[in-house]
Amino acid sequence: MTIDFEMLGWVSLNLAFILDSFYYVPQIFRNHRRQEKLDISVTMHFIILIGCVYDCIYGFARHMPWQYQMTALNCVIPILIQYHQLWRSNDNPFLFMRLHWIFTLSLTMIIILMMFTSQPDSIAIALGYIVQFCWLTFLIPQIIKNHSLGHTQSLSNQTFSMMFFISFLDCVNAWHLGYDLSVRYGSIIFMLLECVLIGQILYYRYYPN
Repeated sequence: MTIDFEMLGWVSLNLAFILDSFYYVPQIFRNHRRQEKLDISVTMHFIILIGCVYDCIYGFARHMPWQYQMTALNCVIPILIQYHQLWRSNDNPFLFMRLHWIFTLSLTMIIILMMFTSQPDSIAIALGYIVQFCWLTFLIPQIIKNHSLGHTQSLSNQTFSMMFFISFLDCVNAWHLGYDLSVRYGSIIFMLLECVLIGQILYYRYYPN
């Protein structure tokens, strides 16, 4: 019996697409319940926002499978909802204003480059590396914040558990469907960082100080 690795890649891609449609919903509801007690790292959220939006551009520019493109689009909506939740609970509106302008200016610059450059594929590939850098670093500020707070009460166990499973699926389809190297190696490192975060969630929930 031989294994069709390409078929395995497509199956994992479709499963990831389905889970990506709702995996962040538990975190949104947890934020709503806690309201003024959100301990989510603003830096982590900002990096996620950049990663999701840039991933949309990358997916369409590189003509990735439609499941990849829709997954990137699905990611943006809950992140924008969380942006509003964090903005309401944060006591430093100037921080959000600065981040908003940084995001807007960088996005405008990338769109202009994509429209007027003679090599849009090169820009798209570079954008792919920026996206993977975002995915490889966005958990680090939250891991550091969890350690300083000594708890993970603001984080949804369901969301980050599903995120780990989605990352595993992403790793499978990245390697078996011939994605760019940035996506393939990035998916492995991302899984390792998620293991650290999930370990923190389990430790602080079941072995509180």
